[in-house]
Amino acid sequence: FWTWQATHLPLFNVLTTPLVEADVVHCISTGYAGCLAALHKAQFNIPLVTTEHGLYARERSQEIWDSEWIPGEDEAHARRSGNFFKGWWNRMFQSLERITYGYSDRIVSLFEANRRYQISHGAPEERTRVIPNGIDLSLYDGVRKSRRGTGKYHVGLVGRVVPIKDIKTFLNACKILADRTGTAKLEVSIIGPKDEDTVYSAQCEEMIRSYGLGKVVRLVGKSDPRPFYETLDVSVLTSLSEGQPMVVLESMACGIPVVATEVGSCRELLEGRPGEDRDFGSAGRITALADPAETARALLELRDAPQLRREMGRSGRRRVERYYRLEQVRESYLDLYRNMRHGRD
Repeated sequence: FWTWQATHLPLFNVLTTPLVEADVVHCISTGYAGCLAALHKAQFNIPLVTTEHGLYARERSQEIWDSEWIPGEDEAHARRSGNFFKGWWNRMFQSLERITYGYSDRIVSLFEANRRYQISHGAPEERTRVIPNGIDLSLYDGVRKSRRGTGKYHVGLVGRVVPIKDIKTFLNACKILADRTGTAKLEVSIIGPKDEDTVYSAQCEEMIRSYGLGKVVRLVGKSDPRPFYETLDVSVLTSLSEGQPMVVLESMACGIPVVATEVGSCRELLEGRPGEDRDFGSAGRITALADPAETARALLELRDAPQLRREMGRSGRRRVERYYRLEQVRESYLDLYRNMRHGRD
C-alpha cells in the first residue's frame, strides 16, 4: 500500500494541477514534470519541447537500485520483497518517460549518446535533436589572458565533495602523483562545497592526513573557481556520472587541459565529434572510472609535457569557440520555439 501511495500520490497531484495556455511548453525532464507537460499537450494541443540534461528515468533507476530500503517491522519479508518494490518504482518512471516522449514534438539531449538512449527508450527518432550546453566566453577571457604558473605543478578539481564526484579516486591519484613528483613541487586544489555530505567530506580529509598531503591538497570549499583557473596546469574530473559537465567547458574556455573519466559527453568534449570537430585535436585525456592509477598516469604524462599542455589548452579553447558558445545555444532554442509556434518544425 505504502509503495502504491508513494508512487501515485504525486501523480494525482499532477492530474489535479491547474493547466495554463501558452505558445510552447518546455519541459526539462520526464517523470512527473513530463507527465504535467504531456497533459498540456493533450488538453490544448500546445507544442511540447522536452530537454533532458541528464536522463531522468535512468538516473532514478540507479538511485532506486542503490537505495537502502528501511523495511520496518517485518524486516525479513520486506528485504525478500525489495526487488519487487524497486521494480515497481522503476516501472513507474519508465512509463512516465514513454508518456513524455510520446507527447513531445521535439526531444532535445545534450550529446549524441543520450539522443541514442532516448530513441532506444521510445523517443521517435525524427523528433530528436542535440543542443549542447553553452558557455559565456566573456566570463573567462580575462582568466585565459591572466594565466600564469605558480612554480609548482598545480592540479585542480572543481566539484562538490560527494561520492558521485569520486573525490577519493582523485585523492588516491594525487598520492601516486605526490610520490612521483615530491610534495614540494605539487599543489592540489579541490574547489567546491564540502558540506553536502559531511561524512564523505570527513573521510576525504582523513585520507589527506593519512597520506601526508596536508601541505599539498587544499579542500577550498565553495568558491568562484575562476581565480584558480588562472594558475591550474590541469583540470581533473573523476565523476562516476555526468551529462555534459560545465566544469570541462569552463576549463577548455580558459585554455586548461582536462583529465576526465569516461562519463557523459567527456570524450566528445575533449576529442571532438566525428568530422570537422576532430580536426581541432585533443583537449585532454580520458580515463576509466574509479581508476586512480590511470588518472595518475595521465597527470604524470602532462606534468612532463608542458608543450602538450599548451597545445591541448588551445585545442579546447578553439572547440568551445566553435561549438559551445552560449549565444549559439540561445539561438538554437529561440529558432526551435519560433518554428514550433508556427508549425514549421
